[in-house]
Order: sequence, then structure tokens, then C-alpha cells
Amino acid sequence: MTNNELRRRLIKKAIELEGDYLSLNVAKSSISNNENSTNEYFSLRSSTLVEGDEEYPDYFYNLNENPIVLFCYGNKHLLEIDNRLGVVGTRHPSKTGLQAIKGILDYTVKHYASLNEKFAIVNGMARGIDVLAARVAMKYHMPIIMYLGSGIDNVYPSEAQDVYDYCRRGNGLILSEYPNLVPPRKEHFPFRNRLIAATSSFLFVPEALIPSGTYSTVNYALNLGVPIATCPFSFTEENSLNNILIKDGAESILSGKDLVEFIEYNKITYKL
Repeated sequence: MTNNELRRRLIKKAIELEGDYLSLNVAKSSISNNENSTNEYFSLRSSTLVEGDEEYPDYFYNLNENPIVLFCYGNKHLLEIDNRLGVVGTRHPSKTGLQAIKGILDYTVKHYASLNEKFAIVNGMARGIDVLAARVAMKYHMPIIMYLGSGIDNVYPSEAQDVYDYCRRGNGLILSEYPNLVPPRKEHFPFRNRLIAATSSFLFVPEALIPSGTYSTVNYALNLGVPIATCPFSFTEENSLNNILIKDGAESILSGKDLVEFIEYNKITYKL
């Protein structure tokens, strides 16, 4: 079987299984061993990124469950950018969280935009911190890399349509393990978070609570050795994930200059 035939079969099976990873992983070996050629039709508007493709980034292989097929729109070469800042957090930010985005993150993105340096924001396009971070990058015409928990053609949440469209125009990249119009399902999101962590060269958490989806992204990042930074909150905020992260060794960020220094230090340390 040629690589193109195997690739086509994996895509077709991913569509049939609606992106279910466990089922696709089980089916992968039987697909590889079946030598019969196939010209079966499948309906797909998006482009794809398949395990083994030349554009498939090495950092996905650091995951125990690396993605097999990803459906995408936008510029896949953005996955090659060295400076990829994951920015994740609560869907309901407080005034402090909003200030972390409007002040700290805005300063940082503007800094790299002024240097004309390749720099991308990575997250899951969730409402709240994620979408706000994406819009800061859009403000300065910087790249964004977004991972959906729904089918690639199913814009969720709907209020992130501007972010989605920005990616589709080639200014960013939007990806999903789920094809076409597969609906968002609760179990998709924590599993999707491994891709955000793997893609992030550094992770910034402006505001998050525990428990939360952000916590799963942080755990993946810790296991992958991704440097983490966050903003301190009042000690009375008992459910603040930020304070727990700082206690456990995350970098404490008080200003945009702090975040730039955190990124630059880790660029040198990890030779990005």
C-alpha cells in the first residue's frame, strides 16, 4: 500500500468514526495491513494533517496519544513557528483576569509584532480568556493556532466566529480531530487540551480556577516540560489555580515586561 493510499484510508476512517481517537487508533493497524486499494468517496471540505506527513510536527510525538488525523483550515506552516505562547484560562474572567489580557498580554504581543518576529498565540478558542487572547493577536495581525472541541466546520462557541474566520483566511490555523459538523461533546475538550499543551513552547495562565479545563492543559504541559507562567491573585481566592501554580514553581508575572523576559529566558534555556 502506498503512503497516499494509507493516508486516504486514515482520513476516511476518521470521518466514519467522527474523530473518535480510541476507535481510530484500534482501526489503524488493520487499515495498514489491508492491501486492497480504495477509491471510495468521502465528503470533506477542510484540508488535513495526518501522522507521518512532512508537515506533522515532531512535538506531537511527545504525546502518549499523538493525533492521527487532524482536520484544518489556514496556514499549517504556523506549526513550525518556534515562539508559540499558549494562553488559556477561565471562561468568565474577573477584572484582574481582563487586565492580564489587556495589559500584560497586549504589551507582549505588541512587543513581538514591533520586532516583526514570528510569534503565535495557541489555545482552544473557548469563550473568555482564550478568545480574548486570540483577539489581542488579531489586533496586531499576529498568527493564532486554535484547537476545536467540535467538528472543523462547526464553529463553537459561535461568538468566536471572527477568530475562526481570521484563521480560515490564512492569518492563523484552526485544527480539530473531529471532521465536518461533529457537535461539541463534553469529553472532547479535556482530550483536546493535550494538543494545546504540546503545541505551546510556553504556557501563560492569566486567570483560572480549580477544578477547570485549564487544569488539564496545565497537567499536560507539566508532563511535557512546557515552562508555565501565571499572575498572582489574592490569597483569599481559595480556588485560584494561579496561586497553586506559583506555589508549585510557575513564574509569577506582574507586567508585560515580566512575560517578555519569561519568554526570552526560556527561548535561550530551551534553545528555541
